[in-house]
Parts: sequence; C-alpha cells; structure tokens
Amino acid sequence: MIIEVTGFITGIIGVILAVYSIIKQRELDARIKEKEKLKMLSKQLEKDIIPSINLVIGLIKDPLDDEDASTQIQLLSQGIVSKSFDEQNDVINVSTEIEMHVEEKSKPIHGKEEKKLQIKNIELEHIEDVIKRFEEGTLDFITFNCILGSGFSYSLDDILFRIKNFFYLVIDLEREFGNLIDEFKPELIKNLKICIKEIYIIILRSAINSKEIEINTKKFRKTDDIGLWIYNKVIGRDELNPYLDKLLQSKAELEKFRETLIMTSYT
Repeated sequence: MIIEVTGFITGIIGVILAVYSIIKQRELDARIKEKEKLKMLSKQLEKDIIPSINLVIGLIKDPLDDEDASTQIQLLSQGIVSKSFDEQNDVINVSTEIEMHVEEKSKPIHGKEEKKLQIKNIELEHIEDVIKRFEEGTLDFITFNCILGSGFSYSLDDILFRIKNFFYLVIDLEREFGNLIDEFKPELIKNLKICIKEIYIIILRSAINSKEIEINTKKFRKTDDIGLWIYNKVIGRDELNPYLDKLLQSKAELEKFRETLIMTSYT
C-alpha cells in the first residue's frame, strides 16, 4: 500500500515537473523571440530610419552635397546661364509646373479591373487631396519642373520623392513594431510622422506658389548659386528651419532609443 502511494505521489511530481518544464520553455522561447524582435527593430532604425533623417536634413540644408539634387541644380543653373547668353539679357524668367501622378482604378472591362495613370496639375486647392493620398500611400509621385522657354524643362522634384519614401519607411516601421515602440517611447513615431508631413506640406505649398520666378544672373558669383537660389525658393527654405530642429531632436531620441533596445536585448 505504501509503495502504491509512493508511486502515485512520484507520478504526480513527475507530471508537475513536466508541466513546469514546458511552461519555463515557453517563457524562454517568448523571451528569445522578444529579444530577436528588439534586435530587428534596432537594426532597422540604424539601417533605414536614422540615415533617412540625415538624408532629408541634407537635402534641405546642403543639397549640393547630394549627387541627385546637385545634378538637378547644376543642370538648371547651366540652362539659365545659357539662355541669358543666347538672349543677351541678364534677367531671365522661369515658369514652374507641378503635377501629381496617380493610378486610378477604372471600371471593370470583361470582369477585369484596370489601372490607369493620370497626371493632374496641382493648385493650392488640391493640397488636401494630395496630402490625403500621401498619408494613405496612394500617391504615386509628384513632378516639379522649371521651364525655360519652349522645350527646356528642368526637374527639381527629387526632394519630394525622397521625403515620400521616408514617410512610407516610417509607416512600415510602425506597422511592424508599433506595439513594441509604444512600450518604450509612445510618442516617438507619431511625432516623427507629423514632422515629415509638415515638411512635405511646406515644400508642396511653396512649389505651387512659385509660379513665376525672375532671376538676375548678374547678382550671382557662381553658376550653381543660381540653381541653388531657385531650389531654396521653391522648397520654402526659411520656413523649414523649425522642422530641421525637430528632425534633429527625433534623430537624437531614436539613437538613444536604439541604445536602450540593444541593452535590453542582451539582458
């Protein structure tokens, strides 16, 4: 009888230990997964988000240091100088054109829905629609061209394209890691998104308002300064200073947050 009771107790203890082992293993697996996710988030901040902040700041403060933006500015500068020489006139007028490219769904034909690319001129009254598409991710891209006479058009839209891509990177980050980020820094991503959107709106509004630009080439010491002056005028450079400060603040917070993630993932 004693042997039977002892065996029964031993069996119960064995079951308890087995269940306990399973629970501890699951807890361990959960901790490992959480640590891996912390490392993934840290890596994405380092690889995508922080460099994108640096890129946007550079496009606003020092566009000539960026290869693509510099090329656009140089081509525009050279075009204006060439036109000034051809016309023997120091004062050159540049007209601008800003357009939105969107894919619109058409009615199904033979049961198949088709998409058609539409190009629309953007005026001030269209800004709300553009920003709505920007936030929803349905905005394809925007072109901004400076036009010198007939047949000569120079693009300055690289900055809008890059900011849009940055915004979507942040949205993807929020979608994948939003709950995890909120545990540490609840307002971090929200504030960054607001800042990016405000920068986009300022540049968009300024570009729309820059319908006609008059340039006196004699006022510039270097050729590239002409295109740079137009670039700064088009993007509303002076209005962007407060948002540059906010971007720098977000960058500092993200770098500190990343350090916290690394420390947490190894403890």
